[in-house]
Amino acid sequence: MVTDQFEFFFDVVEQKRAGVASRRETERQREREQLAAWFEFMAMGHPEATEEDRQAARDRLQAAEESLIQARADVAEAGRRLVIFEDYLRQCSPA
Repeated sequence: MVTDQFEFFFDVVEQKRAGVASRRETERQREREQLAAWFEFMAMGHPEATEEDRQAARDRLQAAEESLIQARADVAEAGRRLVIFEDYLRQCSPA
């Protein structure tokens, strides 16, 4: 019974690890989106860009930066919690 419980707990921790990996992939995607928004914003320095173009690019850049900040916070929090689960799993390890 103890071994069955440990295997179950191990699976729970594996799910937490997968969650961290998924959040890291989301973070990488948000980094790409922020970089694309930055490029668009910089391109609006072109003489033919209108003020509307510039404002839209500023808005996209701000939204992308906020999204990236949230993604980084999500990764940090999930990683922090994963450490807790991994430490507790080691304590539950059958000897």
